[in-house]
Amino acid sequence: MISDQSLPPQNIEAEESILGGILLDPEAIARVAETLTPEAFYLQAHQTIYRAAIALYEQKKPTDLMTISTWLADQELLDKVGGKAKLAQLADRTVSAVNIDGYAQLVLDKYLRRQLINAGHKIVQLGFDTTEGLNLVLDRAEQSIFQITQDRPQSGLIPLSETLLETFDQIEGLYYEDQLPGINTGFYDLDSMTSGLQPSDLLILAGRPSMGKCLGKGTKVVMFDGTLKAVENIQVNDQLMGPDSKPRKVLSLARGREMMYWVCQKRGVDYRVNESHILSLKASGSEGRRVHGEVVNISVQDYLTKSQKFQQRHKGYKVAIDFPPQIVPIDPYLLGLWLGDGKLGDSRIFNIADEVIAELGVIAVREGYRLSHQPNGDRCDSWNLCAGENPEGFKIQLRRAQLLDQKWIPLCYLANTKAVRLELLAGLMDSDGYYCKDMQCFENTQKSKKLAEQIKFLADSLGFRTSIIRKQGSIKTSNFCGEYWRVRVSGNFEIIPTRIQYKKARNYASMRDWQVTGITIEPDGVDDYYGFELDGDGLFLLEDMTVTHNTAFGLNIARNIAGKYQLPVALFSLEMSKEQLSQRLLASEAKIESNRLRSGRLSGQDYQKLSDAIGTLSAIPIYIDDTATLTVMEMRSQARRLQAEQGQLGLVLLDYLQLMEGGGDNRVQELSRITRSLKTLAREIKAPVIALSQLSRGVEQRTNKRPMLSDLRESGCLTGDSLVTIADTGEEVPIKDLVGHSGFNVFALNLETWKLEKAPVSKVFSTGVKPTLELTTALGRKIIATGNHKFLTLDQGWVRLDELKEGDYIANPQILRLGTSDVYWDKITSITPTGESSPVYDLTVPKLHNFVANNIIVHNSIEQDADLVLMLYRDAYYNPDTPDRDLAEVIITKHRNGPTGTVKLLFNAELTEFRNLARNE
Repeated sequence: MISDQSLPPQNIEAEESILGGILLDPEAIARVAETLTPEAFYLQAHQTIYRAAIALYEQKKPTDLMTISTWLADQELLDKVGGKAKLAQLADRTVSAVNIDGYAQLVLDKYLRRQLINAGHKIVQLGFDTTEGLNLVLDRAEQSIFQITQDRPQSGLIPLSETLLETFDQIEGLYYEDQLPGINTGFYDLDSMTSGLQPSDLLILAGRPSMGKCLGKGTKVVMFDGTLKAVENIQVNDQLMGPDSKPRKVLSLARGREMMYWVCQKRGVDYRVNESHILSLKASGSEGRRVHGEVVNISVQDYLTKSQKFQQRHKGYKVAIDFPPQIVPIDPYLLGLWLGDGKLGDSRIFNIADEVIAELGVIAVREGYRLSHQPNGDRCDSWNLCAGENPEGFKIQLRRAQLLDQKWIPLCYLANTKAVRLELLAGLMDSDGYYCKDMQCFENTQKSKKLAEQIKFLADSLGFRTSIIRKQGSIKTSNFCGEYWRVRVSGNFEIIPTRIQYKKARNYASMRDWQVTGITIEPDGVDDYYGFELDGDGLFLLEDMTVTHNTAFGLNIARNIAGKYQLPVALFSLEMSKEQLSQRLLASEAKIESNRLRSGRLSGQDYQKLSDAIGTLSAIPIYIDDTATLTVMEMRSQARRLQAEQGQLGLVLLDYLQLMEGGGDNRVQELSRITRSLKTLAREIKAPVIALSQLSRGVEQRTNKRPMLSDLRESGCLTGDSLVTIADTGEEVPIKDLVGHSGFNVFALNLETWKLEKAPVSKVFSTGVKPTLELTTALGRKIIATGNHKFLTLDQGWVRLDELKEGDYIANPQILRLGTSDVYWDKITSITPTGESSPVYDLTVPKLHNFVANNIIVHNSIEQDADLVLMLYRDAYYNPDTPDRDLAEVIITKHRNGPTGTVKLLFNAELTEFRNLARNE
């Protein structure tokens, strides 16, 4: 039972024994100096005496009775601790210092318990404080406990002399040990420039999305909901269909110009790609390490360099896909019959096959229709499903589905279960389908191109071999000539539930796999390409279900650190699953191409390499969290727990920054808060933190594609003649004339009060030469900025210039005070490209993050919290003929404590592996 009068935990006798031992034995202080701080002692007098002993020890002086009493007297502290009598008493009560280590643990135990009590009181107060959000309260509570067990950086004021002594000791140790002060990344040229990764540092590793997966304009891809979308219309966060019938999320977009090629498929649609595009092919036949059916991902450039034998043995391939069940308004077989043998504007079906008529009778009974037969003389009789027990006849259902006056297949049928799609295809084949026994295929002819393309899509999605051609037809008796479309389908017909006996086709007799097809590649000149980066394995489907492809420097660093130092590495992956990360690590470690691992096409030799790699990686302390909606606080909590369980961490890796949940409306400011939190985490755990990041699309628009530090900022830039209002003088100064200056005030909008306030500028800088747009408002105000510069809108918050449109309202500073707000909403009248690239600039306003330029309120650039910023660049992506085809550059664009520059590495795309470049390469 604890009463309010209970004393905090303490062990006075142990404290006295420690101090007495220090006075008796000059070597004793060395045994406890690293364990105990003065604050660990309960009595103030004991803290003072121990602090004196530590000060003498650091000066390499003895800690005997005379020396300590003299030091205390010089500091006018001797009387406060009880005088020489107190010191003599401590020495007399101690027999020896032999057990001083044990006494230190007793004192430390009581000290930690007192800290725990203090933390408990603080947590109680936090629990009663309802002004803070619960997540923030939980994080602070956890941090209070975490501080007790960790060697925290000293947050108070300490003398420079102490820091200088520690720094000198570190330098001296490095001199004698001849090693880097930081943690080696495993890339020696990079380590040479950075001195290794430093504890407590935040490192940003950035690059454009994985290069080489772009298609020509107009190429259609399959979305996860079953719709088709042209590549130029794909947006970030769209979901594409993967070959495993699972979604692939679009993480970012890529645009540019490059040499384009036609990929011509013998049994599939032709499609247009850039030369960096990754083809996904299947090996035909076994040879060497390749086995039949193995998937090979290879760029168009590399494919063209391969032998004719390789090209003949590696083919394009398609897959069948699955969709979740959906409710359909009309029986799928019935709809297929009507689409083939029905009449526009009418619900009658013209078919005389006994099997079809019998099936219509079954449907009528099941759906509550009345089956009506209408003889038609010399012409084909018709059948109709009229209202019966079901008060709505077939015609009403067709009208409600918007089918009566136009034949087409609603999406709920095309993107449905395999059973529903097969029933629909059976109805089409039992009506308009002609079975050609000689060619072992079905032909379906339609006047409507849209319906023909939908039938082809339906058959493609089920895994059949298909083709579609345009034909000209004529009727001699009526002199009619018209255009129609013929769809040809072949494959495993026994799965199609046709009712007509003679249309129950036999299987495709050829042993050849109809889902693979030979390809040829033909050049088509330089043109625009459109691409995107996908999560997961990057594979997606073209409109005919052809599979195509859409790397891992940070992962290489993590593996090197965990392997060399045996220090735990925490890997937080918001993009890839832990299985996918494991597969990448295995591919790199075993030197087996990642696509062969994914397909399971391994030789006996591969299995041995894989077994060895699993054994090696299993002994490496890498820990993975693949929570897709991770927040900064959750990440910090996980890292703290891992350190508490495993000891000192070697690295924390986040993949990647833009996917981290923040909870704020302004994404630019939110990312700034996230990076500050990551920097705090690095200091807490005394380990480097690497955050992977994506660069802005501005890189693609420059002549020089090498990334710069400004590409990392999620904010845009203004041309040099943009006038910035100086708050203290009212003077308007071109932003280019402010470069290099700081500390002056500008006007910035406080979004909480909607008032303009004076706010200091911390930095003004140039961000290079970039394409620009000119914005004009109804008041005649104009400003020229990059497309990614953000403006404050009336209803959407901060919006990029290239996402604004005429008629939107943006915030201007209000000259006449007509209300409580300092903002006037001005209408955009035009946004036009300037047609040229211009030198552009930006500045940073801490806290408020905006300023007034050209009498328009614009967003500012966010200051970087990172100690080290690395950019990845591959010249081969932009310059296919470069001799550096297999090289990657690591560009150090910011280094708080050292030089910047460029490091070259070898990159193996098949293994997603970076390697050191030999000195003579």
